[in-house]
Amino acid sequence: MPDEKPQILAPSPLNSQRFVDLIRLIITRRAQSPDLDELSAGYAGLLRAHKLEGLLGSYVQHSDDPELSRYQLPGYIQKKYLTTSRFNLIQLDEIESIFGQEKDLEAVLIGGLGLLDTVYGGDYGARGVSDFDLVVSENHTDRLLAILTAKGYRPREFQEAFSPAFPGHMEWVRKEGPNLYNADIKGKIETPISLIYEFLKKYPAALLSRAKTTAGGIRIPDPTHMAILAIMGLEHKTYAKLRGYVDLALLTQPAAKAEIDWPQLVEVMHQMQAPRPAAAVLGYCRDNLGAVVPPDALSALYTKRSPWTNAWFRFFVSTDAIIEGPTRVRRNKAGTPKYQTMMIQLVRRITTYDNFGYITRILSTILFGFETYNDILYKQKTAMGRTLCRCIVHPVLGVMLSMIGMMYTFIVGCKMAIKDRPAKPVKQ
Repeated sequence: MPDEKPQILAPSPLNSQRFVDLIRLIITRRAQSPDLDELSAGYAGLLRAHKLEGLLGSYVQHSDDPELSRYQLPGYIQKKYLTTSRFNLIQLDEIESIFGQEKDLEAVLIGGLGLLDTVYGGDYGARGVSDFDLVVSENHTDRLLAILTAKGYRPREFQEAFSPAFPGHMEWVRKEGPNLYNADIKGKIETPISLIYEFLKKYPAALLSRAKTTAGGIRIPDPTHMAILAIMGLEHKTYAKLRGYVDLALLTQPAAKAEIDWPQLVEVMHQMQAPRPAAAVLGYCRDNLGAVVPPDALSALYTKRSPWTNAWFRFFVSTDAIIEGPTRVRRNKAGTPKYQTMMIQLVRRITTYDNFGYITRILSTILFGFETYNDILYKQKTAMGRTLCRCIVHPVLGVMLSMIGMMYTFIVGCKMAIKDRPAKPVKQ
């Protein structure tokens, strides 16, 4: 009897939940050849959109499943996996040289490159990145900038050095042959524009003091802070790729050997007045991506809130919403943020917190929310112009957008609350 050819599943109709289920099989290391055939053939577009080709390539390359020993990756996945490995190794070599310039530099690498050793087991092709993010203490900011300057880095055209007009964030770049290095530096944060920035402003000493040093001399956050930063990066669907949820799910896996201090994570989220977003994100990762989250930690994050608030969080932490991906309306060609980006940022800050936000957060957002985003209305003005924008333009735009955001949230919440209401029993 001739050997039967292995059965290859035909591409299935596009289904967001099915795509997430297949990614979960890879995270929990239970995917088989037919699963990978379906994933790479039927969901190639989503793999590219969420930058997960490297995850699939890494799983096949390092799987101990004998059935996968002869599995052939599709060409586009193999190429992406190899090019990602090359790019990440070049970036990591650059970061090692930066940390090696000065002993005990008070800086820490966050973001995708910082996850490669701890979360992805040192597989440099498993997780794509676009730049490297460094958090630096205020005392060592000048030292880091001097190192970057000596290496040939220069501020990007639409950025400025740290200043009251552009606090806490700048991007420097360096071109060397075919390689382009993008350094995204965060420090001296005065006006937080996201949960991550609020965390970096309130807890920089803890982040820096508890950082771990890799074999290459790079300082990365400890597992607890990695998890906190990953959660805060997923506070709203507008900018959340599925890749960020995958990072968090992998970070909680026992194979990652990451010792997350869950009581500390819960405490920080309550202090940040954001337990509900944390519960929504962790709950999604647990239910859909196999994240290992202690039940007591999740229950400690859930707080009693109105049905509209609950409906709102279920709305933006859902499979379909996440699969839609980012809006990609960050900046115009000249570097000026588009109006849609600024509106999304401000509405997000006011509407994605419990009970539509806290008064202090709303006021600070209205007064300062545009400073780090709006070149036209703020950065290019004189001191008097900036004062007028802060006192007149910002409050008007802030109130207008906050009202729009609250009305939208209320309508969506009402619809979902009505939809979730138990049906009345039919009278006989």
